[in-house]
Amino acid sequence: HEFEPLGVAGLADGIERRGIASFHLPIPDVSIPGHEFERTWRTTLPRQLGRTRLAKVSLTTLLSVWPVRITHRATPDGQISSLRPSTTTDGGRSVASALSILSHDSDDGSEPYRLRASGASDTEQMRKRPRARPRTDAPSRTVARIGWILLTLLYDGVVDYAACIDRFGISRREFQRDLLKIREIGRGHGFTVSHITGGRVLLHASARRIERLSAKTRDVTATLGRIAAALGGPIERELRGAIGSEKVDPHRGFLHVREATPRESERVAGACAFLEEAAAGPARVEFSYKPARGARAIRRVEPYHVIARSGRYYLVGYDLMRRDWRQFALDAITGPMRKEGTFTPRAVPERFLAEHAVGWIRGSAALDVTIRLSPVVAAAVTSVIWQSGQRVARWPDGSAEITLAFEDLGEAVRWSLRFGAEAIVIAPPEAVAFARETVDGIARAYASGVARKPELRVG
Repeated sequence: HEFEPLGVAGLADGIERRGIASFHLPIPDVSIPGHEFERTWRTTLPRQLGRTRLAKVSLTTLLSVWPVRITHRATPDGQISSLRPSTTTDGGRSVASALSILSHDSDDGSEPYRLRASGASDTEQMRKRPRARPRTDAPSRTVARIGWILLTLLYDGVVDYAACIDRFGISRREFQRDLLKIREIGRGHGFTVSHITGGRVLLHASARRIERLSAKTRDVTATLGRIAAALGGPIERELRGAIGSEKVDPHRGFLHVREATPRESERVAGACAFLEEAAAGPARVEFSYKPARGARAIRRVEPYHVIARSGRYYLVGYDLMRRDWRQFALDAITGPMRKEGTFTPRAVPERFLAEHAVGWIRGSAALDVTIRLSPVVAAAVTSVIWQSGQRVARWPDGSAEITLAFEDLGEAVRWSLRFGAEAIVIAPPEAVAFARETVDGIARAYASGVARKPELRVG
């Protein structure tokens, strides 16, 4: 018995001979009583001694902390009014230190009690301490409990009554009140909760609700399937991994997508999967690359992520040979790729992370390029967010001007030419000059007959 090493083996008998009832409720040493102790207390003690709960808790905890001498006084309601502790614990703990262990907050919301040492007297007074101001942003215990039960039902479909009682230390009546609240929620969201049967509560979803959810799931899956087929390449491969390989009728459904897709979709998707695996390593990669201008060359790159744009996919990586960040079109990677050692990841520059549809091709310093749009295309062009920082000015005649940032002037001119003569570059002067040269070159090409049909080449 734990009283023996404390030197108070006859404590219970001694206090009972003096007309005081003794209830021994063992708890872990130097611990604050928890829910299990509270339940034991409620079932063990007679109802009329309920007011002495905290005093009894303090007494039992005190005996597990250090030896005491008791000075008792029985009041009409049976409370113990004073305790006389030794000056130190067996382990050398001071009275003040031991008393701090005894202070605890009540689990049921009532005001906490503490033992306080007094220099003027050797008795320890049990008195109330001011209630701490509750946190206004914390949910009540009832709300937290109902939330836990509801989430468990939605996730597992069943809640074990005994497990819930154990977890929260509540009565069956409290548990039933929680179920009433959950049933009220369920009436507005298409599910019901069973009564307690076999110690368990089950979640029942209405057949109509299940049918609606199933139909919605089928619709979403079909839409994702059409998007996957329209985009092709790595996007299709990734979406198919999520929704499965079920064939989707491209002509059914309301939402349809029309986008350019890679000509060699499977090869590009395979390259993207290889690079994604390498980036997760992280491992450097080596491959043969043929840029739009220039000769084919071997590149050694630290891969970071892939960008999809206008039907093409680009690797963003750090070129170890050029010691700079670059973008590589996946369809321009030729021959086998291989991993070559590992690397410590670098911080990707912001310009490669910005979600811009235009203005992301690497060049010299960025310039703000202004394009004038005729009334024919102004509404359509300005209805799209091409860049987060774009600026638009609209004029009474229906025309507009849009200003976008470009590092590569060639990209700015090519973007404006997609709208033909309805879009003209008007600033800055160097962008206007570049646009004029480009248009003159196109005109010369048409005038010289270069645009005639070339010799047919298969591939």
